[in-house]
Amino acid sequence: MLGFWLLMMAATSAAFGPIKLYEGTWTLVAAHTMAGEGKPDTIVNHCHEGTAFYTCEQVVNGKSLALVVFQRRMIRRSFIRSRYFRAGRRMGGVT
Repeated sequence: MLGFWLLMMAATSAAFGPIKLYEGTWTLVAAHTMAGEGKPDTIVNHCHEGTAFYTCEQVVNGKSLALVVFQRRMIRRSFIRSRYFRAGRRMGGVT
């Protein structure tokens, strides 16, 4: 039975492989940023892999702004992505 669960955990880890690149620190340079015109934004994603979901707390310029939740679609090799903002609003999409 333990072997079955280890196999399932390995399969889940492989399934979330393509989106693990979101983990880490990013610098965004654009004409208009949250930091102000001409200043880069620093985005830090603190991610966690569960058995059914991959979640990332998104911190922008030191402020926790959103929780991004990924769920693997079984039919196609894609992910359902939902964003939850601190104010409780939710935005969804397919990645």
